[in-house]
Amino acid sequence: MRLGAVLIFLMAGSAFGAEPIKLGMSTWLGYAPLYLAKEKGMFQKQGVEVEVIVIESPPERRAAFAADRIQGMATTVDTHVLTAAAENQFP
Repeated sequence: MRLGAVLIFLMAGSAFGAEPIKLGMSTWLGYAPLYLAKEKGMFQKQGVEVEVIVIESPPERRAAFAADRIQGMATTVDTHVLTAAAENQFP
C-alpha cells in the first residue's frame, strides 16, 4: 500500500517540472516495484524523471531528505517506529 502511495506521488509529475526527482532507498527486496517502475520507464511515461539514489542507512536517508539532497525516500514502518522511539527517549 505504501509503495502505491509513493508511485502516485511520483507520477503526479506536473508539479515537479523537468528536474529529476531523487528518491533515496536501500536495496531491500521490498522496493523491487520501484526499481522495476524505473527500469520499465513507467515514471517517464507519466512525465516524471526519477533518479534512484541508493542510501542503505535509514539515518543517512533522513539526513539527505532534510538537506534536500533527495526529494523522497522509501522506508519501512518499523524504521519509522524505531526513529520515533529513539527521538522520544528520556535521559
